[in-house]
Amino acid sequence: MNLSLGPLRFRAFAGDNWSSVELAYVSRDEGGLARRETAVRAGFKSEHAIASLGADNPADTFECPNTGTLYFGKLVKQGNAVHAISAKQVYTAALMAKVEKDATAAGLRAAEEAKLAIPVA
Repeated sequence: MNLSLGPLRFRAFAGDNWSSVELAYVSRDEGGLARRETAVRAGFKSEHAIASLGADNPADTFECPNTGTLYFGKLVKQGNAVHAISAKQVYTAALMAKVEKDATAAGLRAAEEAKLAIPVA
């Protein structure tokens, strides 16, 4: 989306998992090599939102080599833009969550065993 008001330009666009807005001042707009532009751009990216809110992408799958579980990539469509994370990213996040959960449980068990091993006077 592009809006112009004299030398001021407002642009909104999306790509590469980023949504961006830009405000620019343009002088000599039709001046070819003499055209000058000064702009400020702000962008937003949230792979957390894509993972949480995205729809499964049946064209992007990954099968866990240990369990055979099938993981799907995630897609979010925003106008003409498509934001995505791959099935391997979804699988890796699930694997890390399991590792963290297992490590926490093992740590709690070890702490409980250490507590029981301390003699009480």
